[in-house]
Amino acid sequence: MKAVITIVAMTAAAWAAAPQRVFAQYGLPAGPGPYGMSPGPMAPGQAPYAAQPAFHGPAGPAPFMGPAPAAPPGYGYYPGMPAGYQQPSLAPPAGPYGPPGAYAPPGAAYGDPNGGYPPPGAAYGDPNGGYPPPDGGYGAPGGYPSGAPIDDYGQPLNYGEGYDGMPLDGGAVCDTCGGDAGVCGCGMGLAPVFFGLEGLLWVRHGQQIPPLVTTSPAGTAAGNAGVIGQGATVLFGGQRVEDGFQPGVRITSGVWLDPMHEVAIGGRLLLLGQDEVEFNASSPTGQPIIARPFIDFNTGNEDAFLAAFDDGTLVNPRTGSINVSVMNDLWGGDAFSSLLLTQGNGYRIDLLAGYQFYRIDEAVSIRSTSIRGDLAPPFNIPAGSTITIEDIFGTQNEFHGGALGAVTEFQQGAFSLKFLGRVAVGTMEQTLQIIGKTTIENPPPAGGGPPLPPVVLPGGILAQPSNTGEFTRDRTVVSPEAAITFGYNVNHNVSLTLGYSFIYWTSVAQAGPHINRRIDLTQVNAVPPPPGIMASDFWVMGLNGGIEWRY
Repeated sequence: MKAVITIVAMTAAAWAAAPQRVFAQYGLPAGPGPYGMSPGPMAPGQAPYAAQPAFHGPAGPAPFMGPAPAAPPGYGYYPGMPAGYQQPSLAPPAGPYGPPGAYAPPGAAYGDPNGGYPPPGAAYGDPNGGYPPPDGGYGAPGGYPSGAPIDDYGQPLNYGEGYDGMPLDGGAVCDTCGGDAGVCGCGMGLAPVFFGLEGLLWVRHGQQIPPLVTTSPAGTAAGNAGVIGQGATVLFGGQRVEDGFQPGVRITSGVWLDPMHEVAIGGRLLLLGQDEVEFNASSPTGQPIIARPFIDFNTGNEDAFLAAFDDGTLVNPRTGSINVSVMNDLWGGDAFSSLLLTQGNGYRIDLLAGYQFYRIDEAVSIRSTSIRGDLAPPFNIPAGSTITIEDIFGTQNEFHGGALGAVTEFQQGAFSLKFLGRVAVGTMEQTLQIIGKTTIENPPPAGGGPPLPPVVLPGGILAQPSNTGEFTRDRTVVSPEAAITFGYNVNHNVSLTLGYSFIYWTSVAQAGPHINRRIDLTQVNAVPPPPGIMASDFWVMGLNGGIEWRY
């Protein structure tokens, strides 16, 4: 009996003197032991165990202490970390229980809440530390919550992941996704490739167009018909056009270059649909009167070319039509790189740098076709001849520049909010082209035979030989961009987005302002002279919504 007592006493003393090891309150069965977590890391893909039978420990107000470690003491396993993240820990502090969930890091008596461990006094763990509260909603002691998402190491996500309390993908932007939380994970295996497709409904700056087509009441004399200030009405022009909403598309694609999602490269392509305004006026009988107004350089007075006219006295009235087309086209894109600057609980900020290209084209075309009839001026051509006059004013703007900015993203559960700000500085190559021509098609000779070939003359009405040609210049341009985007994570691979975007350029040449109505049809004074390129600011903005894939 004395020998037995001596052996028991020696065993108890050795037990008390040896460093103890505390096993996780919420974890896997420890094999033959009744409580805690298996001290080794879990195999990749291994699913957590649900609550175990009662012999694994009944629920109670305090954590349970597992059996003495079979391996050398002094090393604890941090739940949710990959193999190799085993850090030295101190022996449990004095008292019957150690810190629940994992071993305390060096210097911490009961574990560090910033590392995802509950503070002392938490019966079943502190939600701030990532462990389920004692309300029974997240599973009972002895097992992970039923249905909780897992990472690549078989550990539940967002239940005390990592030594620093951050998700293992390095970005605090994913908790759970919409719908089934079990289909969204933020483990080290997060998809590296991203692709976004957005539909656009944007409005652009538009352009100012001078009066181009007029009409006058029936019976107006030929000298006053179509003349602004002499009772004429402007049918087209004298207003801003192309300032309505226009559909478009934007494509974004890229790839993360590291598993922690800190560095990425990608590109964007933006296509804003061609905005075209068409106006047509036709007068097959000479009524209504339709005309093209201008200012006579020699007199300084308003005047007009009559495309169609009948004052009731002509046997053969002048008949004709006028067509005006205004076009705007915008497209471009950029190549960018992204670098993580900082991140925290539910947010991250990335630096953006790259190259931008944009092309903005505009054109105004005025075409009139008339059959002379008995009204001869201003052309001394045979009656019945067809006169086609075309004036074209076009501009092209091509931007090349470097861009620098940042994007800040906040996420709460399945929802995200992203702010983008970027400024590009570069060169805008601006080109102005003015073309004018007049084509005269003679009728067949009265005595029979084939008609004379058409005659093509340089210059139209507003585009005279004195101001036609192509003109080019370069300007330094600043282009800021801003956007706000709301997102909803449908699952691990798909998100829906809705946002607002704004892009601005400090100098863009537009076609409309280059139309000079002050002309000399005789070209005796060779006016107007060749114009200089005029430019103003330009912007586009509007709504965009789409879908983003990650794979």
